[in-house]
Amino acid sequence: MIQYLSNSVVLRFCLAFAVLSLLFTLLSWGQGAPNPFWNRYEASTTGLFPHLLRHALVGAVIALPTRRWEFIVSGALTSLLIDVDHLGWLGIPTVSRSSHSLCFLVLAVVSTGILARKGLLGCNVPPIFPPAVAGAVVCAHVALDILDTQGVFPIWAPASFQMVRVTDTWAAVLLGLAIAAVGTAAIVDTRRRLPVGTTTP
Repeated sequence: MIQYLSNSVVLRFCLAFAVLSLLFTLLSWGQGAPNPFWNRYEASTTGLFPHLLRHALVGAVIALPTRRWEFIVSGALTSLLIDVDHLGWLGIPTVSRSSHSLCFLVLAVVSTGILARKGLLGCNVPPIFPPAVAGAVVCAHVALDILDTQGVFPIWAPASFQMVRVTDTWAAVLLGLAIAAVGTAAIVDTRRRLPVGTTTP
């Protein structure tokens, strides 16, 4: 069991993503004006579970084009794990939603891409899927937050931790980017696996 977990693509992918989100958030140490966790809409007893469930479902659906269960599960879990950046809710002097930023999007894509190419996310993992899924999950998560809660994020973090309101139009743009990223990755991976000289699957 321990050996299975240590070799698990899901475990490695989710752990890498969560650590990236946590470390990125710590860059905002001392910048935050924490809002108590229990005062926020997402944390209400009636709103929290449906909110989390929607994030997990969207994360899983976004990863469906990979046709690989490990990335579908990883998509669902990382869509929840991005919220480890809500340390401000716990009274820790960081800026909540720090990982809901453009810089973190780039960091997640680049970092998971490097880890995948070095084989650190597991054996036989197509290197194109981890960065595509990681980027798509960030886009989809932020898009759902825009529609589901207040669309206010420190999008320029860590250069600036000032909150910026993002309109609903950007939710559609981000969802489109998420779908395009994973869909393109799936097409590229399919073509990569075709026998030489074959033009169609």
